[in-house]
Amino acid sequence: MLGNASHALLDFEQAITLEPKQTQAYKNRGNIHLQLGNQQSALEDYDRVIELDCKDAEAYRYRGNVRLLLKDFQGALEDFERTLELEPDNPEAHNNRGVVYLNQGKYQQALIEIERAISLNSNFSQAYHNRSKIKALQKIPREALVDLEQAIKLEPTNIEAYKDIIQLRLSLGDSEEAIKHVYQLIQANANFGSENPEEKEKIKQVFQLNPKTSQEHLTRGCLFLAFRDFAKAIEYCNKALKLNSNQIAAYHIRALANASLKDYQAVVADYSELLKINPNDFSAYKLRGEAYYFLKDYQGAIQDWNQALVLNPNETEIYANRGFSYLKVKDFLKGIEDLTRAIKLCPNHPQIYQIYLYLGSTRLALGQAKEAIEDLERAIEVNPNSIEAYNSRCAAYCVMGDFFKAISDLDKVIKLNPKLIESYCNRGYLYAQIGNLPKALENYELAINVNPNHLDAYLKKALVHIDLKDYHKVIEDYNQAIQLKPNDAEIYYGRGWAYLQLEKYQKALEDYSKAVELNPKYADAYSARGYVYEISKDKLKAVKDYEISAHLYNKAGNEPQYNQILNKLKQLNISELKDN
Repeated sequence: MLGNASHALLDFEQAITLEPKQTQAYKNRGNIHLQLGNQQSALEDYDRVIELDCKDAEAYRYRGNVRLLLKDFQGALEDFERTLELEPDNPEAHNNRGVVYLNQGKYQQALIEIERAISLNSNFSQAYHNRSKIKALQKIPREALVDLEQAIKLEPTNIEAYKDIIQLRLSLGDSEEAIKHVYQLIQANANFGSENPEEKEKIKQVFQLNPKTSQEHLTRGCLFLAFRDFAKAIEYCNKALKLNSNQIAAYHIRALANASLKDYQAVVADYSELLKINPNDFSAYKLRGEAYYFLKDYQGAIQDWNQALVLNPNETEIYANRGFSYLKVKDFLKGIEDLTRAIKLCPNHPQIYQIYLYLGSTRLALGQAKEAIEDLERAIEVNPNSIEAYNSRCAAYCVMGDFFKAISDLDKVIKLNPKLIESYCNRGYLYAQIGNLPKALENYELAINVNPNHLDAYLKKALVHIDLKDYHKVIEDYNQAIQLKPNDAEIYYGRGWAYLQLEKYQKALEDYSKAVELNPKYADAYSARGYVYEISKDKLKAVKDYEISAHLYNKAGNEPQYNQILNKLKQLNISELKDN
């Protein structure tokens, strides 16, 4: 930023060289000098403007501002008075003249000027801030708070207003509200981190303190929390608590810092200490519940949120969070009840998308596909680009047997992310289910184009080729699969089956033998190899494989297959099955 200002300064100097009587160039250069901290140079430029045009109200106001910074109150007052002679309804001049009176201790005169500024411009943030200072000095803190709230509303990045309102809240014991302002400060000034050192240093100067009291240490802790310097925030909260162990706000601020560091055990400890001091602190139960949730202590979270809801029964965020926790502990009915209650209390809940998404997924798991679809449609209305919602609704349509709508949802998923391999595979499977085998193959090929090493695509493509009775293609698919997973018995079994259909018995035997080598308990592979031996007229080997498969089927409790093998053995004149 300073580099840009320096470049601008050169530009304005060039403009003045070319046109020495251009007043706007002097004013602009003066503003840049002021930005760079060169107050004397700024004064000289404003003096030059007034010398060229003694009726330039803006130049008087600018010069008055510099004199105010230099604590030349009389000079500043003269400049603002001259501004108002030229522009009687200039709100900035009235405000700044009020600031001069404020610095001179003339509070009533200051109040008149600043209220005049507000009457001229009801959106004048700095005027509200200045009036709050007068109200605070007049010992009317609640009126000061109203003005500070308005100043922040009009200018959400007004750091000085945040400093004043945080300190004032803490002095009044409003720790809850002070913490809310910390949140606002963090949100409104997201660039407080080390990536913007100039801004950080500016804010440090605004909050510059030499903390001695517990409250001053705590205010400093608030600042560092906003800076996201959590270690420093904790350090100042520790100092505040050392001076006053009952400083509730210090536990809150320290807990927030610990939460940002993901030290949720420390968060639990802080709120537990706070609750010893104030057993009815709603925020403590709410936020300790969140810490328990992150620690995956869902029952602990539920207990804290139960207590929080006793204190505030209409807190929609807690119903939603407790609902999510109930789902985590598999109490689906209570989870659905809480999430539904959250929607009823707040149809525009900040987590409304997640609520509908979780409701839909839960109802799908409970077999309530129709209701799941309704919830997932609401989730998609809120977030039309939710891949997760489309995938879940696709699954619900599959349960309902509506494969065409399921395919439509996968179309949307693929449009949102063309690199999702599983979506192509799933869409291919659905096309196969409705008998559109060419489209099924097309989708498996698309999956392979995205990732040539995707095993599932080759396996599913092989199944489609089986339906098409294209056994040569089946073998090609299984060849690719074996390259990717050479020790999978089922793939060898599948390729062996394809060779069998082509009457390539030796190849089939080799694959079935490899399958039983990889999995000696593979009953289907023994049965299939036995069949190949049987049609190859090798009765002894056929009988041996059938006996092994029968034993394995019997052991697995697969009675139909066991009986089928017994019949084969009888056909081969084996009167008894040996007990293996």
